[in-house]
Amino acid sequence: MKKIILALVIFSLILSTAIIKNSAKKNEDKIFTVKENIRVLKFRVWEDKVRIWLPELFWQIIRVSIIIFWKWFSTKKNWKYKSL
Repeated sequence: MKKIILALVIFSLILSTAIIKNSAKKNEDKIFTVKENIRVLKFRVWEDKVRIWLPELFWQIIRVSIIIFWKWFSTKKNWKYKSL
């Protein structure tokens, strides 16, 4: 009788450990999936920001370079216009 009870206790402990381990694995898989989805969404948001800001940044760089060029050009004192 004692051997049967001991065997049932050991079997129930093994079974409960297996069930807990499987449920923990499922939870870890769900967490990984959510984190992966968040990573993908963050990348998509970054791509959208780049698509929006890159043309604007390009034109700002052009504008600033033109301003810098004209400031440099206007400081030249001995510059003369030469026709082709």
